[in-house]
Amino acid sequence: MFQGSVNGQHTDTTYNGDIVTEEIHCAITVWFYADGTAQYDAGDYFYEKYYYKKTTTGGYLVGHTKMTAQGTKGPRDRRLTLSMTQYGNVWDAIWSPIDQPSDVFQESWLTDGQGRTWGHSKTLETHPKVYCEPRILWRGKNRQGPGFKPQGNYNGPDRFYWWATIKANWNFTPAR
Repeated sequence: MFQGSVNGQHTDTTYNGDIVTEEIHCAITVWFYADGTAQYDAGDYFYEKYYYKKTTTGGYLVGHTKMTAQGTKGPRDRRLTLSMTQYGNVWDAIWSPIDQPSDVFQESWLTDGQGRTWGHSKTLETHPKVYCEPRILWRGKNRQGPGFKPQGNYNGPDRFYWWATIKANWNFTPAR
């Protein structure tokens, strides 16, 4: 069994005064069985990003993307693959992602130096697949660490969304 969530938000100012804000919230629980099947419960998925590109007139070209998906559950063929150390610790835990159909809202606009909007466009893309994947560095930053016990928990940064926090617990011990 693996149960995890990813939550976080941040704002970064990049070179030339560009600004990026991102936010993500999602959770998933997966039960793995010896026959290679799995049962899953994926919660609601939310991801939003704003990109403010500084213009020469003091305004911004703004791009906004929001992805949402309703929670879903059910059976799947999702074999769990574990890489273990000689001491029985988990170095990697890998399974195929559980994807959910989502709605994507995209829009963009241009502002001037006084904050007035000079253009606006919207597109709506429907049903691309998204998934919640709490990305744990099982072996630590140097990829050489001791790993985690087959039954344990983690509360720390996601390895992809470095600004988001993962809360996870798992039990990869086979049932007897």
